[in-house]
Amino acid sequence: MFRVIPSGALFESRYVLTKGVQPPDRGFATEQREVPMALQPEHQRLESLHPTLARTWRRISTNFWFLPSMLTVAALVIAPTLVQLDEHLQATGQSTDWLDWVYGGGLPGARRLLSAIATAMMAIATVMFSGQTTALTFIGQEYGSWLLRNFLADRRNQLAFGSYISTFVYALMVLRTIHKDPDGAPVPHLALSFAIVLAMAGLGLLIYSMYHISRFLQSSTIINYAAKDLADTIRRLTLPAGSKTSHVPAWPAPDCRGLPVPAPADGYTQYVNESRLVDLCRKGEGRVILERQVGEFVIVGAPLAVLFVQTAPDPSLVAEIAAAIVLGEQPSIEQDLRYAFNQLVQVALRASSTDRNDVLTATMCVDRMGAALCMLARRDPAHDVRCDAAGAPRVLTRGMNFSDAVDWCISPFRESREPSIPLLIHILESLPVVGACVRREEDRQALRREAQSVAETAAAEATTESSCERINQAYQNVSRALGGSPSDLSPRRLKEDRAARR
Repeated sequence: MFRVIPSGALFESRYVLTKGVQPPDRGFATEQREVPMALQPEHQRLESLHPTLARTWRRISTNFWFLPSMLTVAALVIAPTLVQLDEHLQATGQSTDWLDWVYGGGLPGARRLLSAIATAMMAIATVMFSGQTTALTFIGQEYGSWLLRNFLADRRNQLAFGSYISTFVYALMVLRTIHKDPDGAPVPHLALSFAIVLAMAGLGLLIYSMYHISRFLQSSTIINYAAKDLADTIRRLTLPAGSKTSHVPAWPAPDCRGLPVPAPADGYTQYVNESRLVDLCRKGEGRVILERQVGEFVIVGAPLAVLFVQTAPDPSLVAEIAAAIVLGEQPSIEQDLRYAFNQLVQVALRASSTDRNDVLTATMCVDRMGAALCMLARRDPAHDVRCDAAGAPRVLTRGMNFSDAVDWCISPFRESREPSIPLLIHILESLPVVGACVRREEDRQALRREAQSVAETAAAEATTESSCERINQAYQNVSRALGGSPSDLSPRRLKEDRAARR
C-alpha cells in the first residue's frame, strides 16, 4: 500500500490515497463524457486556443487604465499623422480652406485655442477623477469592496476618463508643431478641426458620465452588475443542458505512489490552467488530482495537488504543475462561482443589517440569486475529469454542484447575527420558483433541506403570530412545490417552542 503524506508535519492531505482504495467523496467511478469544443465551458475553450494569452487579455482588459491607455496611444499616433497630412495637402496645392468655418484664424489664435483645449481637458479630467474616487469610496462603504471591480471595469467610465486624457495629449502634440512664424504660414486645419471635435465630444461625455456615475451608485445598478457577473460565470463554468455525449473511461484507482505538489506561496487559488495540466501529465505519463477548489486559501507548503507517476518525475514537472495553479492576494471571479454568488450575498447582508434595514435592496438580491439558481439548475455541471487527446484521464478537479450553490446563497442569511424575518420569508417565497426549474432529485432535496432550515430559523426569530402564519404558509407552499411532506409550523407550537428555549 502507498500513502500520500505531504511534506511537513503541519499539513495533512484531505484524504489518504491507498493503492486500490478510492476516496469516498471524489467519485472515482463517476462517468466521464467527452464534449465537443463548441459545447465546452467558455474557460476551457479559451484555454484550448491559447490559455496564457486568453487569461492575460481578460485580466488587462478589465483594468481601469486599459481603455484610457489605448486612447492615449491613439492620440499620439493621430496627432502627427493629421499634421503631416495637412502639410502634404498644402504642398500638393490642395487647399483646406473649406474648413475655415470650423476655425478661420491664424497661427497665434491656433496656439491659444489648443492651449485652452488642453487646459480645459485637464481640468475636467481632474474633476472626473475626484468624482470617481468619491464614487469608489461610497460603493466600498455601502456595498463592499468586492464590487469596486465592477466600477473600475466599466467601459463607459473608462471611455469618459480616457477621452479627456487623450484629448489633452492630442492638443499638446499638435501645439508643439505650431510655431510663431510670420503671417502667411499655413494653418493645420485638419488637426485643429479634429481637436475642436474632440473637445465637443469631451463636453458631451462629461454630461453623460455624470449621469452614468449617479446611476451607477443606485443599488439596483450595483445589483444588476453583480447579477450579470454571476450569470457570465455560470455560463463559463457549466455546460448547456443535454450536451454530454460519448462515454470515456472513468478515473482509475491509484496504482502508484502519490507525490504532493506544495504551494509555492500563501494566497487564494484564483485560476487553474487545466489544459496546461493535461499537457504536463501527458508528457510526464502521469495523473494529477487537485486538492484545492478555486477560491480556497492555501498556506505555503500545503498540497495544491497530488501527482501520480510510475517512475520518479522530473523535478521541474512538480514546479510546472504548481505554476499552472495560479495563486493571488484575493479570490477571482474568473473560475470561482462562490465568489460570484458572494457579491450578491454581501450586498443583501449589508442591506438587511439592523443599522440599515433596507429590505428592498436585500429582496432584490435574493431575486437575482433565485434567477441564477434557476439558470444553474437548467444547465449541466462541468466534468470533474479532464482527458487528453487520446482519451486518457489526466486531471481530476474539485468541482461544485447545485447543492453547494444553494448553501452559498441561503446559509449566510440563516447564520447571521440578527436574521431578518421579512428577508427569510421572501427566501421561502422564492424557493418554489427555483424548484420549478430543477431537473434532478438531489437538487430538490437540497432545496427542501434549506427550506426547512430557513423556516425553523425564521420561526425561532419571529415575535408575532402574524409572522409565524406567513412563515408557515410559505413553508407549506415550498414543500408542496418540491414534492415534500412538510411538518406543521403552526404559530401555537412555535410559540411554545420559543418559550421552552427561553
